[in-house]
Amino acid sequence: MLKADSLGHYADCLQTFAQAWLPFETTAESIQASEPKLGPFFLRRSSALQHDLAQLGRTALTSPALACEPPGGWPGRLAWFYVLNGAQLGAAMLERQILARIPEAPVRFFAARQSHPDSNWHAFCRFLDDQPLTQTDLDAAVAEANRAFSNLLERLPAPSDCRQPITG
Repeated sequence: MLKADSLGHYADCLQTFAQAWLPFETTAESIQASEPKLGPFFLRRSSALQHDLAQLGRTALTSPALACEPPGGWPGRLAWFYVLNGAQLGAAMLERQILARIPEAPVRFFAARQSHPDSNWHAFCRFLDDQPLTQTDLDAAVAEANRAFSNLLERLPAPSDCRQPITG
């Protein structure tokens, strides 16, 4: 759950979040370019993030040092998109939480979706189920999904700044 409690604090959190998200999405875009069959499961949301930041009078702070190393092999690419699609599902929940706390907050980034987030997630899961993956492939995919998710978390603000655990 996003802990921001004012528009200014939300702007700070979103600006920091952009440092994590933009390189992650750029990596996903390069994966999608080399794997067109992943196209239906890729929704570029960086322009919505940039728009929200601009509306808040902020810009994204980016650095080449924050670039993400792309995954190798098909299982790794599937894993990256697993995290990407899971983030889209989580964004729908965050959108509601943000607007409940800060109704005037711009949330284009969190609201961006190809369709209902559950249906896109289920379509992606069906796509995954149809892939001929060995146990070794599955193990590699799990390791890569953990790396991709950790990559995002490591770049986010400390829990005391913008995140708090989701409770009952």
